[in-house]
Amino acid sequence: MKTKPCNMTCVIEGCDKPARGGGCGWCSMHYTRWRRHGDPLVIKRTESKPGAVCRVDGCDRQIKAKSMCMSHYRRYLKYGDPSVVMRMSPKQERKCRIEGCDKLAKLKGMCSMHAARLERNGDPLSLKGRLHWGRSVTADGRTQTIARWSRETGVPSKVIRERLRSGWPVAAALTTPKQTPRLITGPDGRSQTIRQWSQETKLSEELILLRLKLGWPEANAVAYDAAPAIRYAEAEGEVMSLVEWSHVSDINHGTIANRIYRGWPEDDAVTMPPLYPSPHHPPLITGPDGRKQTKAEWAREIGISSTTLGNRLKAGWSIAEAITTARVDQGCYITAFGQTLTLGEWTLKTGISRATIRRRLKDGFAPEEALKVCRYLKRNERRP
Repeated sequence: MKTKPCNMTCVIEGCDKPARGGGCGWCSMHYTRWRRHGDPLVIKRTESKPGAVCRVDGCDRQIKAKSMCMSHYRRYLKYGDPSVVMRMSPKQERKCRIEGCDKLAKLKGMCSMHAARLERNGDPLSLKGRLHWGRSVTADGRTQTIARWSRETGVPSKVIRERLRSGWPVAAALTTPKQTPRLITGPDGRSQTIRQWSQETKLSEELILLRLKLGWPEANAVAYDAAPAIRYAEAEGEVMSLVEWSHVSDINHGTIANRIYRGWPEDDAVTMPPLYPSPHHPPLITGPDGRKQTKAEWAREIGISSTTLGNRLKAGWSIAEAITTARVDQGCYITAFGQTLTLGEWTLKTGISRATIRRRLKDGFAPEEALKVCRYLKRNERRP
């Protein structure tokens, strides 16, 4: 192989094409020949004669590649045989091959709708997946859109779509009549649907359904508006607000109001304890003076955290001892400037936070330096 001095052109003699980067100084053509055949000078392309026609019988078009015209060469690349004809006859091409479908075939002998079903569900007749407004449904040998089936059977098209999405058989989804809405009897004896009561009383349908699910009487579920801020209940010969009854019986006032709405006697509503205490309404703790407060309120009053108070009660402390003992800094005494005080007392005296004092002592500061109010020391100025 003759070569010429390497420059920006191909090193093959007689080739003025630009050299390919990383291609041993060859152009793209010679580099590709070397990769395919092991020699950049090999030429295996057969030059066609002027006026040569395709080698396929009956084709008189001009040769493009491998002695074939472009059409037969593409068939050869796609199917391995240039004589293969996958196109259907014009008569078959007009109709989808699915029985009862008169749409034009677009792909695999089927219309676009059935081809999409085949690709998505594996079956061109499957109705799984999203349904469009104009989707056709086949039943009793007839194929119609859902809107036409709706006008014919009297079932709303929205109901038909929801049934098909839920997996109903096609015949049942089209013919089963829509269920009659539930009628609710109001306090005046009239019976209406939930939607009609919602429009009349300005209560949302979700609220009415929730009240009925909780066991409210139908008359109360559609008649009561939002609960007032304070309601009164009479029990054991006394009349008090729900908030007052809540402090007396340790039952949340919302629970009492809900019981009254559901038809409970007021005596039972304010005295019967709940089966499952709600985490949103913490229990009340009775102190030695008879006052009832939550754990957080007692903790704020004595100056400790609610976690500390809870740990005391878990450790077996009595309620009186847990809510009367103030916070004690155990094992945190620091001696400096001739005085021995707790960490909390040094914090109050110097105005430096507990965390800062602890961090300084941990970094190796002397007690006097740790308790001294000074500028922030750089890392290279700290004690070793």
